[in-house]
Amino acid sequence: AGAGASLALGAPAPSLASGGNGEDTAAAAASAAPASQGEDAVGGGELAPAAASAGEAASPDAAATGADADAEASTAVTVFGAGSSARPPVTLEERHDAKKEALQTLLDFVANIDHAEIMHQLGGLMALTVTLRNQHADLRAIAYEALGLCCKHKVKVQLEALRLGVLDKAMEALEHDEDDTVRAKALYCLSGLLSDSPVALRVFAQRHGWRSIVAAMGSESQRMRRKAVFFTLAHCTDEDNMLAAELAGVIPSLARFLADDHIDLREHSQAALLQLVQSSSKRLSKAREEGLAVAETLQRRLAHIRSLPADEQADYEPEVETASELLALVQA
Repeated sequence: AGAGASLALGAPAPSLASGGNGEDTAAAAASAAPASQGEDAVGGGELAPAAASAGEAASPDAAATGADADAEASTAVTVFGAGSSARPPVTLEERHDAKKEALQTLLDFVANIDHAEIMHQLGGLMALTVTLRNQHADLRAIAYEALGLCCKHKVKVQLEALRLGVLDKAMEALEHDEDDTVRAKALYCLSGLLSDSPVALRVFAQRHGWRSIVAAMGSESQRMRRKAVFFTLAHCTDEDNMLAAELAGVIPSLARFLADDHIDLREHSQAALLQLVQSSSKRLSKAREEGLAVAETLQRRLAHIRSLPADEQADYEPEVETASELLALVQA
């Protein structure tokens, strides 16, 4: 099925086995490759659904169901490639609809906890990666979402995605794609690619990935701003990425949201900024800069909460704790 997908894409079948070279080689290859021009947890990896208990054979019905799902996904991989010469001519609209249906099939397939690595074996990562360049925004969005699902917590799949240039394509889309949904799905894809992957996190920092996150924080879409801030809270956790985020301008971007009307954006910004400054005197000095008005903003926010009736103040206890800790650091 993987070879069939590659033929449909008009390219030779790629080597999709992620073993052999190891994580350092994958990181080196991703770092050396030129940058591209141009929502849950996934695990497992068995071909058929796992039996109810260890050592128990899967039932014939379960095996049949798994085989049917694999066959359906394999067919979908072939369909949304570039189209083989054996395929009868279709109109552009029919071609788009067929690819969208096939992509949705693959998205449903990888939503199953056992199917991410099967998708890898079928050649689906290559086909999805090619689709990231499709002219239709709806197809690009589904492809980014499917890749995010495939990659999450899957080391082999994450390494292959790095080799295929998914990281660069997602960062580029986040900054330059004109479609809001595509940008949101590209950010989701990045999050899946970086989840529990020191290699991908290192490459992301080296490739100046935090500039794309800062761009997302500056979006007119509040949805994108919230997602970018939550991404920062989730993935800006090691010193290399904290330094890269600081250099990219994450601290001033977070400072703008410390008193935002949207509770998630406000609280996550406070938590992310606290995470950044509590481990570095240099980043703390940056947060103290007069132009950012971090201390003044936090003081006003805390004063507002304390002015509320006592029963309402209880709803803001997590924010008060985070904002007070951050304020104490900035004023120290």
